Amino acid sequence: MQKLRPDQIAELVAAYQEGDTTYVLARRYGAKRETISRHLEEAGVARRGGVKRQDDSADQIVSPAKIRDWARTNGYQVSDRGRIPAPIKQAWLAARQRGLTGRVGARR
Repeated sequence: MQKLRPDQIAELVAAYQEGDTTYVLARRYGAKRETISRHLEEAGVARRGGVKRQDDSADQIVSPAKIRDWARTNGYQVSDRGRIPAPIKQAWLAARQRGLTGRVGARR
């Protein structure tokens, strides 16, 4: 495990404030969840304390096939099976929140 650089700490604070969990951030940065929590506390970030995120609610659940179809239409490469990468899910959620159903800012 390596020490987090100041720019990484700033990124993880921003990601936490945008909705990522301490568990997700710990995996992303190869750190313990407690280390992530300590950095958030030192940065003065208010903890969520297990509050359920809106995009986790039952009315937001969509089939993976629908997300994969959207991703392919928008230039993302995604496998036919397995977990859909978080950046693709985030892009899909952002497009959905904006009400965009067609091709949106394609990435390769």
